[in-house]
Amino acid sequence: MIDFADKQVVVMGLGRFGGGVGVTKWLIAQGADVLVTDMGDAESLADSVAALDGLDVQFRLGEHNVSDFTKADVVVVNPAVSRENNRFVRAADAAGVVITSEIELVMERLPNKRNVIGVTGTAGKSTVCAMLGEVLSEWGEVGGEAKSIVNKGVNGFKCWVGGNIGGSLLGQLSEISKDDWVVLELSSFMLEGMRGKQSAWGGQRIAIITSFGSNHLDWHGHVEAYRDSKRVLLDGLVDGGVAILGEGVVASGFKVKDKCELVEVCAADVSGVEMVLPGEHNRMNGGIVKAVCDAIDVDELWESVGKDVVARFSGLPHRMQFVGAYAVGDGDEVRVYNDSKCTTVDGAILGMHSFEKDTVHVVVGGYDKGDDYERLGFEAAAWCKGVYAIGAVSERIVKGGGAGVISCRDLDAAVQAIAEGVGHEDVVLLSTGCASWDQFANYEERGEAFMRLVDEVLG
Repeated sequence: MIDFADKQVVVMGLGRFGGGVGVTKWLIAQGADVLVTDMGDAESLADSVAALDGLDVQFRLGEHNVSDFTKADVVVVNPAVSRENNRFVRAADAAGVVITSEIELVMERLPNKRNVIGVTGTAGKSTVCAMLGEVLSEWGEVGGEAKSIVNKGVNGFKCWVGGNIGGSLLGQLSEISKDDWVVLELSSFMLEGMRGKQSAWGGQRIAIITSFGSNHLDWHGHVEAYRDSKRVLLDGLVDGGVAILGEGVVASGFKVKDKCELVEVCAADVSGVEMVLPGEHNRMNGGIVKAVCDAIDVDELWESVGKDVVARFSGLPHRMQFVGAYAVGDGDEVRVYNDSKCTTVDGAILGMHSFEKDTVHVVVGGYDKGDDYERLGFEAAAWCKGVYAIGAVSERIVKGGGAGVISCRDLDAAVQAIAEGVGHEDVVLLSTGCASWDQFANYEERGEAFMRLVDEVLG
């Protein structure tokens, strides 16, 4: 494990939303000499730069310089940067510089890796992480004695949720004890950077792959490379560890290493639970939580805590979030859901099928990540009452769905069109199946815009 005192460290990627701020502050606190470099200029990064005001940090903005990378001791790379294809990272690697990421720094330093649950998958990661966070937090508050995995102190323990959801936890490392649980949402980008380093970050007893379908092909190049990145998580399991895989994941080509247990989950595993969240995919998320409770091997954890959490869990912002019920026409009521976090074709199709056929008005489309958008159009037109295509891939969605798809220039136009066609007991759903970057900074901004427009037009 690296001692950063007096090390020359380059942080690659500050980000408009402060993605590099946390790791920069942590590195400075460890005594490192830090240079932050980003292709964005000072004006576009003003808020992130201001967050580091008063700290002893150097900036190179609007460009990268190869010599910064080759002369450093360590380069901390933003997970979205391809280490294989980026010439600056390749130059650092050729010069023998240590290349790492913020999530690697966290996982290497967690005090009890056996109590770390890694969660990845094409869809469902955030929901599963949030559910698990609630289950383990409530269990910690009431106290529990694990038979095999956690060594609980007499004063209980905490559960920390981080990674893609909740932040990296780097700044909270000093607060995390060996008795605590840590749930980490790990993207394919993060896992790709962790490949071959399992001796540093591995040692988990539980790993989860929620689902698998094609995604991020613009970054990975092909589905096999995307699959390989997800497999990295399973390589970190200790002997006797448990791999919990959602329905269809094994059939997609995933295997568990020798001396580890494989648990396949399906929606029927929680058939007796009345869940607030709609959709079979959310029932499978609940089944994954049940499997974790079983794997932890604590008497009645599922019955005493887990089942209740899964039943009442109402979702996360922008993840099949219930926006409200709106009166239209002569007192007709429509329900509105914001699923802006859904950025895959498979996830969007699952979202539509959460509701009855021919009741859904769905907004689809956005930034092109290389997925099958003609299929999205076809499936949406076959299931939904109305399909409204926006963004860079709208023409391909229209091609797939034909006359069943209305092409809209943007989200505003889509909501206006929905208002003209929505009726009694219909459902309005934003589940685009695409990233937001062609028209919005991120999925949160898109979701907020959708909810605001719905309130203005239908409210």
